[in-house]
Amino acid sequence: MKKILLLAALALGALAVSAQSVGGGRSSGDTEVSKGWNTIYLQYNNVGCSHEKINWKDLDWKPSESANGITLGINHAFNIAPTLPLYVEAGLGVQFVMYSDSYNTNSNKLKVTGHLLSAKVPINVLYHFNIPNTDFAIEPLFGFDFRVNILGKAKSEESWRSYYDDEWRTSKDEANLFKKEDMDGNAAKRFQAGWHIGANFVYKQVALGIQYGHDFNKIHDDALNPKLKTTTISLGYRF
Repeated sequence: MKKILLLAALALGALAVSAQSVGGGRSSGDTEVSKGWNTIYLQYNNVGCSHEKINWKDLDWKPSESANGITLGINHAFNIAPTLPLYVEAGLGVQFVMYSDSYNTNSNKLKVTGHLLSAKVPINVLYHFNIPNTDFAIEPLFGFDFRVNILGKAKSEESWRSYYDDEWRTSKDEANLFKKEDMDGNAAKRFQAGWHIGANFVYKQVALGIQYGHDFNKIHDDALNPKLKTTTISLGYRF
């Protein structure tokens, strides 16, 4: 983690020095220093899980470790260096993640679904670098996410072929991820914090962004130490 923070600081520092040497004063090339902006955005989130290594060869089924989600939010960016286009951006978003997986054999079927609703607060440090003589800009960024998990449920439906009459039997189960009674005394965590790194590609008032991030703390206490990791693609409008 210290290496990531150091690399991000060096990258932003190098951009700042370049801006001063090229543009000087209030601008870097064609980059004007503004007080800031607001952004309404929609994100696609691919959410995975990092954990201790598992020997999947010992199991008949390797479950999917990826879920799909969307986030709707708003950010506000404000300038923190009067002579440089260096900004801090913060806001609030609502994220909804959906999970689905299944396993089928001649004698057994299993379907697992789930969802997670969260509120999150992203905080970014970004540098707005205009491409000279164009309406395009690039913004490398580094930041932190703080997420509060509001609702989370998991459902399973298992079917098997009876040995006695060759008929299918089915059982269903549903669990609240945050109830100890439903999770054998080991409920999921309500709060996560993590880091992310990425860049925005801006054309006039439209911003396309890509980020990768990883949580600091695990979402559940078990031997695998599971932590969420997220790849994000976002589309935003600035005003």
